[in-house]
Amino acid sequence: MKETFGRFLARRRKAAGLRPAELARRIGVTPKYLSYLERGTDPSGISDTLRPTTELADAIASALGIPATEVRCAAGLITPDGPEKSSECEESTRNGFTESEFAVLFEKYEALTPEQRQSFRPILDMIDHELERLKKI
Repeated sequence: MKETFGRFLARRRKAAGLRPAELARRIGVTPKYLSYLERGTDPSGISDTLRPTTELADAIASALGIPATEVRCAAGLITPDGPEKSSECEESTRNGFTESEFAVLFEKYEALTPEQRQSFRPILDMIDHELERLKKI
């Protein structure tokens, strides 16, 4: 099941260590509007879901330090078969982590004791398997 834009936004905001009010300030919207975006609800009732404009998606990307294409794809502003075709959408929606997030995870993993690392072995094996599978797609 595809992740909604609201869930994507909330997940990426939390990963960046930002509170909603701080992200709202950085992208030039009210905290209430950011809440609508994260919940995916359109307060006007015009649409079932609320999506950012391209300009707002780019501001979100800049504030979170992630590629604009990733945010545009998550928002449905670019689709692999839509008017703005992009093979990057498929990659960004398939890969939920950015390089910087992997770097943070790796740092945390490196800080673990050998005993703690051992408990992560099954998870690491599963990730290796999934990465190999994705390379074949």
